[in-house]
Amino acid sequence: MKQLEEWTELKCGEILFDSKVDNCSINTSIFNDRIIGKSNLLFLIQDYNNEIFGYYLHTEVIEEFKERR
Repeated sequence: MKQLEEWTELKCGEILFDSKVDNCSINTSIFNDRIIGKSNLLFLIQDYNNEIFGYYLHTEVIEEFKERR
């Protein structure tokens, strides 16, 4: 958290979702429930090569993602 605060120059709050702890299976994940209505979100992803990348979302998440087929 301290490293993120240094990189972003923002104060970090809570961790809403951690795939090492939380269920991230398709159609059973609590991810959507945790981010709906939130703003100023930082998404960090670590891939299989241990590369880390991310995305910052300033605006409020207003609806769930629904997969189109």
